Amino acid sequence: MTVLRPKPQDTSEQAGVGPLDYTSLPGLEDVLLEDSLVIEIVESASFLSFTLLAALSPTHPAYEEPSPRDRYCFRNAALTFPRPRKVTWQERTDRRFRDATGMVDRGNIDALLADPGGFYHLEGDFGVVDVVSGAPQLDVLATQSRARALRTEQLAAWMDGRPMPERAEGDERDEAGGGHHHDHEHGHDHGHPHPHRR
Repeated sequence: MTVLRPKPQDTSEQAGVGPLDYTSLPGLEDVLLEDSLVIEIVESASFLSFTLLAALSPTHPAYEEPSPRDRYCFRNAALTFPRPRKVTWQERTDRRFRDATGMVDRGNIDALLADPGGFYHLEGDFGVVDVVSGAPQLDVLATQSRARALRTEQLAAWMDGRPMPERAEGDERDEAGGGHHHDHEHGHDHGHPHPHRR
């Protein structure tokens, strides 16, 4: 399994005179966070990490043409803020959303802004958090598992009103080793509600 990682570069001091949108940060210019899904959030003394089903733009090295039923090319990824000096949750929720295939996520990252001195501000369905840390790093898995392909088949069957295919024992092992997998249109456009919201 290949992990695609940008060349190490800490640009936490380069934000300049005002807030920068995440697309101006090295390594994040080819991902669509507003349409990516947060699967889990892991916080420790050495990092703050968002496990993602990341929506990639066509310029990302791991991009592949999505199937006709998919809006984006999705890849499993982790957005990590290393060496946090301070993590302040202004608001924190445990909201979770479930899709037609039974997968659960914590919504999208609606905003990620950077300020001088390594200050980062994130907002989403999970809450609002301010982080002072090293430059965020996005690690994208370049390969997909059988479980991901099965999820695509299950969603297609559900949309067509057909019986959903069952997963084999090997797929369960594959999913356990590969983490969460989504492969359908699940994100939302700027200003549009999350598909799970009422």
